[in-house]
Amino acid sequence: MGFEKLIEWYEKNKRDFPFRNTVDPYKIWVSEIMLQQTQVETVIPFFNKFIKKYPGISNLALDSIENVLSTVNGLGYYRRFRLMHKASKIIHKDYSNNFPNKYEDVIKLPGVGEYTAGAIMSFAYNKPYSALDGNVIRVLSRLYEIELDIRLQSTKKKMNLINQKIIQNYNPRLYSNAMMELGSQVCNVNNPQCENCPLSDICRANKSGNQIKYPIKSKKKPVKVLYFCTVILKYKNKICLKKVKTKLYEGMYLFPQYEVEDLNSLEEILERKYEYRIIDVKNDIKHKFSHQEWIMKPVLIELLKKPKENLEFIKMNEILKYPIPKAHLKIYDTIKM
Repeated sequence: MGFEKLIEWYEKNKRDFPFRNTVDPYKIWVSEIMLQQTQVETVIPFFNKFIKKYPGISNLALDSIENVLSTVNGLGYYRRFRLMHKASKIIHKDYSNNFPNKYEDVIKLPGVGEYTAGAIMSFAYNKPYSALDGNVIRVLSRLYEIELDIRLQSTKKKMNLINQKIIQNYNPRLYSNAMMELGSQVCNVNNPQCENCPLSDICRANKSGNQIKYPIKSKKKPVKVLYFCTVILKYKNKICLKKVKTKLYEGMYLFPQYEVEDLNSLEEILERKYEYRIIDVKNDIKHKFSHQEWIMKPVLIELLKKPKENLEFIKMNEILKYPIPKAHLKIYDTIKM
């Protein structure tokens, strides 16, 4: 089918990653969760640190979610790690700490979708299950000039079927790794290096000169912008952090934050709660998520009396011991200066 050259190219040109030097399904699972919407160069030090702290399923399952989140603090998208922790407990209890080796069991784990299940099955167990990530989608779109919008789930299903037909004819571990490496290093988004591509002779987009046209992707919906006043609340040289219960940052800690745009609106809220004085107001800080953008105005406030509210105050030099999302680490950076 023409993919032998791809595998030969991969074996000569593959990059060396710690999670490529193992067939341990636990380590591969951890790496795949970390790599979700995160660059590989960013992941490597976090992966090494994580595996050192949690060398096996039981180590992860028996630790607290707060400690787990602290270990990955700075990677973002923390819901994936809460789901990973839940999955580790299931594996600990139902599989005696042995990572499941059947696709039907793997895909049932919290936080594991079709791609992650396919990647684990092909990388760890060398079984022919499609692992369709963004790189593979781009390669296939150009190879076959697929005239479908890749934002649609129906398109991804069709491409998954194409990828599944191909992988059944090759070594699954090598094929999946090779397709991802090709998409990352050669079949780039804006500057495909077709002269270096082992699949150039069978690539329809290369023959027609329409490489940049593919993959076809409709415009993304505008990101919702939210405005906050983020309060650095000081009392006796300690800073207030609040443990979050909402879905986005569940189990993590934030500075108190109010969805208002100006100081007058903030003070209307604070006057009902505290005796205080405003020490400083910092420049707005922006933080982008995949689905929204936060514009935060850091406001440094000193409490003049002990608050009636049961708040947790932490010494400044101990704040980073708590799992704080990247958005509020930016706030922390403004107040430590």
